Amino acid sequence: MFESGKLFFLASLFMLNHGDTIGSNQYVPEIPQYAENLVPDAGAPNFPVIRLNLGYVRGQWLTSARGKRFAAYKGIPYAQSPLGNLRFEPPQDKKPWQGIRNAFNHGPQCPQLLYLVNKIVGNEDCLYMNLYVPQANGSREPRSSNDELLPVIFFIHGGAWVIGAGDMDDYLYGPDRIMDEDVIVVTINYRLGALGFLYLQDMIPGNMGMKDQSMALKLIQKNARSFGGDPNRIVIMGESAGGASAEFHTLNPESRKIMFGAIAQSGSALAPWAWTRPDVLNIRTRRLARLLRCPTKGQPGDLLECLKRAHPAEIVRYQIFTDWSILQIPIGISFTPTAEPRETPNKFLDDCPRNLLIRLQDSRPKIPYLTGYNTVEGQFFTKISVGLIDSVLQSTVRRLAGLPKEPTTVAYLKTKPVLKQPTPKIVDSVIGEWQFKTPIIDSARHHYSGGSNVFLYHFSYTGRNNFVRLFWDNSQPPTHMDELTYLFKGRGLFGKLPILENASPEAAVSQRLLRMWTNFAKTGNPTPRNSSGIDIYWPSRPSQLLLIGTELKVRDSPLQTSWSSFIDQQCFL
Repeated sequence: MFESGKLFFLASLFMLNHGDTIGSNQYVPEIPQYAENLVPDAGAPNFPVIRLNLGYVRGQWLTSARGKRFAAYKGIPYAQSPLGNLRFEPPQDKKPWQGIRNAFNHGPQCPQLLYLVNKIVGNEDCLYMNLYVPQANGSREPRSSNDELLPVIFFIHGGAWVIGAGDMDDYLYGPDRIMDEDVIVVTINYRLGALGFLYLQDMIPGNMGMKDQSMALKLIQKNARSFGGDPNRIVIMGESAGGASAEFHTLNPESRKIMFGAIAQSGSALAPWAWTRPDVLNIRTRRLARLLRCPTKGQPGDLLECLKRAHPAEIVRYQIFTDWSILQIPIGISFTPTAEPRETPNKFLDDCPRNLLIRLQDSRPKIPYLTGYNTVEGQFFTKISVGLIDSVLQSTVRRLAGLPKEPTTVAYLKTKPVLKQPTPKIVDSVIGEWQFKTPIIDSARHHYSGGSNVFLYHFSYTGRNNFVRLFWDNSQPPTHMDELTYLFKGRGLFGKLPILENASPEAAVSQRLLRMWTNFAKTGNPTPRNSSGIDIYWPSRPSQLLLIGTELKVRDSPLQTSWSSFIDQQCFL
């Protein structure tokens, strides 16, 4: 996932010289270029209404990929807006509302920099979740506790803890296909970057974004029966940083009480990008403070007050410049989960992930764990590195997003000969092995040693619907995010891939993935006996993995890689 020490310079060069200057980044409350939404089912005479402990919510009837009705409740607030003095604080309980709240539109995204179009978007009032519930068979009413209770997939979006949202309209996470498998899906927004993970010694213990996730999770469990969900079958699922988040929840005692299982796609708490020592984060916070012209000497309260007053766009703009190490990645992970002081009330983590994973042997209950990686995870990130200074790729992204084309820059003209060269396979391989494959396999081994059933996979399928086909014609093995478009339906920028045709190989791969993932949510086993469309046994141990390609095959897995000894040093880096 990381490149050489030149990457930080290239990222800085892009932000300073490509398109808008860093001093003129535009800050807008929402992304205006995506306006598409699903059309409500015209045959539904009424809007679905459910009662949560916070109040009544009115949603919309929508139609799944196979024509099944489901209720969509978008933009449900799950915590107080973290504004003013609540910035950098743990999430606070949302106050109940009166009457019926319309849940037709997603809430704002959390503040973030869209690197490839050099635009800051979002709003600090962003702690919202989205709920999608299949209608009960033979009923025209919204599902309730009187119907068969369905498992709940609590999905956490990826994006390196600096970008992303749980939207189905603007992002990748449309539940259209999953709704046909009789599970409930929840997606959430949570605080990102420094606003979500800043740490200041003796003042801000960090992990605000993880605590946001935890608050939403607890709210879903408390209300599950009211929308027909089974509070005893809540599976946390995520990809990339969302996958690492899912694993972090397996290490948190409060989350473990709620979870039925975890699905961690292309992400691990052991990844070098997933966790940072608190003393290192404290240094980055002080660097950010200097960039924001906040006092770093004198009374600590003055520094905290200044950080809370700073404009969110300024925080988002400068956070990438706080990490001066060679481990800076193309999209700038400077602030991550960390270990909080042990005396912190309601702490989320109090040690480094490796130590917490070792303690799983003494933890209860034992949580089924499904995890895996794609063939060439690193290629996605080397392409992003090139994209930071490649106006051709940026023009493609801007065109897909409906943004105006930016003029060619001097920085691009100087680097154009380099950009014509393919990214070296050795770089793709090193990034993928070091940042993804090794920590994922190592995590799987720890969960298994702790007594959990572990299902390890390798996604190897290359098809027309692989995610990267949105940006370049790639016939190479699948890279980071390529499996997501077989689980979710994208819209807006992410809706340009071909529609899955019923008889196509892509549709067959999608159906197998959906069936195994939802089997896991229902039973804790992705390949139970008599599962329709699945005729293979997936071993529940990390010594073997499931190869997911045109066909499903069981293979021996590499329990050790050349990077294992480096990953073992996580607590000291």
